[in-house]
Amino acid sequence: MKNNSMVLLLIMGLVCVTYSSVLKAGDSNSESDSQQRLFIIGQDLGSIRGYYESGCCLEPDGNTAYVNLYNVFSEPRSYSGLGIDPERKLLDMELDNGAGPMNVRKTATGFPGGLAVGLELAENNHPGALSQLIAGDYDGQIRQLARLFKMIEGPVWLRVGYEFDGAWNRGYEDADAYKAAFRHVVDLLREAEVGNVEYVWQSSTSPVDDVIDRRHEDISKWYPGDGYVDWMGVRYFCHLMKNPPPNWITMHRASAS
Repeated sequence: MKNNSMVLLLIMGLVCVTYSSVLKAGDSNSESDSQQRLFIIGQDLGSIRGYYESGCCLEPDGNTAYVNLYNVFSEPRSYSGLGIDPERKLLDMELDNGAGPMNVRKTATGFPGGLAVGLELAENNHPGALSQLIAGDYDGQIRQLARLFKMIEGPVWLRVGYEFDGAWNRGYEDADAYKAAFRHVVDLLREAEVGNVEYVWQSSTSPVDDVIDRRHEDISKWYPGDGYVDWMGVRYFCHLMKNPPPNWITMHRASAS
């Protein structure tokens, strides 16, 4: 797999005690647990292609792409890697900002399974953007996402403001602003009658964050509410050939049963 051996494993669910104990939000019936797990890989087109070409592993439920909401209209050549322009013209260009090639539409149509989208709302390069988003300044960008999602036949799991508890994501430290922004994105997509999207509340679950913050945070303060969350997600980075995550094959087989 060469340089594409770094694969993101995103396991989405309500609880994250073990890799096999992840549930869809609101479902506590143990008999349905095995039907509520998703195994999703990423994090860029190069890594995903390498994963499938290797033939090494089980087929995932979906594949990952990333979008910075604030750049959807500000990058004329790629439109934040959406794979469509404002006129719905299909774009083949793969945007690479240093984290691997991205094209959301190609990720959705080029591989089996559904699409997981990491929607970046952090203010690292856009100071004050959360407040602007809440005020409606980015409604056009959200509606452009809706246009893309309506073009996709399969399921979409939208990770709104992912890694909200990561110290590296500026702006999310204001939990109230984060929650309001999350709800605004969901409300607009629902208003646009996007029917194939489920909404993911994803923690970084990273010990590095605890070291940076010098404390273990209560992530519930970022929770936008049951009416806005379909899944909870966690992330696991690994080199598949060197350090496979413990019990990951068992976890996925359980999800497929």
